[in-house]
Amino acid sequence: MKIAGMIALLAAALLTGAASAGGHAPLTEKIGGDRIIVIDGDTVALPCKAETGFKRGCAVKVRLKDIDTPETYHPTCEHELVKGLEAKARLRELISGETVTVRHSGETDRYGRSLGWLTLQDGSDIGSILVQEGVALVWKPGSEAKSGRIAHWCGATQ
Repeated sequence: MKIAGMIALLAAALLTGAASAGGHAPLTEKIGGDRIIVIDGDTVALPCKAETGFKRGCAVKVRLKDIDTPETYHPTCEHELVKGLEAKARLRELISGETVTVRHSGETDRYGRSLGWLTLQDGSDIGSILVQEGVALVWKPGSEAKSGRIAHWCGATQ
């Protein structure tokens, strides 16, 4: 009986550690869209909170889960940059003046960004809107999928 109790305690400790080590715990929060910094078409930074002391780097970056937009930081071609700036502008337009619900998945990507979804007051998923409007593609893992996205945005110009 003692061993079973110790195993349960160890399992609980491991689960707790895994949740905190994996990044941000799953949570949902509402934020004024005008307070959200749009980094690019699929990444935003949430405003710092008073309890963090507004120290440098306190903003939480959120990568929209399940979509990908053209790159603006290191684009493969000029057309990708143009399309990336369009996606960024459209995301800013969608959240401006809105109360946005941010739902964190509890996962982080390789850059330490929280993975999550942004939803408008009417329940519309922002990532889905961007895909429907053609400024984003559904994200799929792997180098072949990435090459396909680049080919979509750059065509024969890459």
